[in-house]
Amino acid sequence: MIKKIIIISFFVVFVGITIWFYVESLTTYEISLGNDLPSFNYHDSYGTKSIDASHTGQLVIVIFSIDCPHCNTLLSNLNKNTGRLNNVSLYLLAKEANLFDEIKNNQLNNVSNLLKKDNVFFGFIKSEVAKTKFGARVVPSIYVFDINNKLKKKLKGSVSINEIIN
Repeated sequence: MIKKIIIISFFVVFVGITIWFYVESLTTYEISLGNDLPSFNYHDSYGTKSIDASHTGQLVIVIFSIDCPHCNTLLSNLNKNTGRLNNVSLYLLAKEANLFDEIKNNQLNNVSNLLKKDNVFFGFIKSEVAKTKFGARVVPSIYVFDINNKLKKKLKGSVSINEIIN
């Protein structure tokens, strides 16, 4: 009798998880080219912030993970090319809340030049916000908006700085 209960319980859990994954795959949102910059909040070391939509050049949002090798390569490339970021408002948003601990403890050592730039902003974005506002399920996910806050590029995975910045 106990074996039957265990087997039935396992089956019910398995079916429930399968249905959840199926429904989740149907409700995927993906921001489209030409769409407006979505309104959302992120968290920096001072509290909750929103994107400053009054930028004078391109606005680039990079959603990344601290432990992602492709993300760290991208951060290193951006860090080496800070001179090319002068007309760009760059938001580097990690999916992990411990981003600032990692930076403070020099665990994220490939961003030292980026930290010195006034037009580069670091923050934490909740995974659910990244998913519902951008459709960002993979990292890195890069979104490039023009001066009118219209999405002109979206890039996923390993990309070069030339693909991001005109």
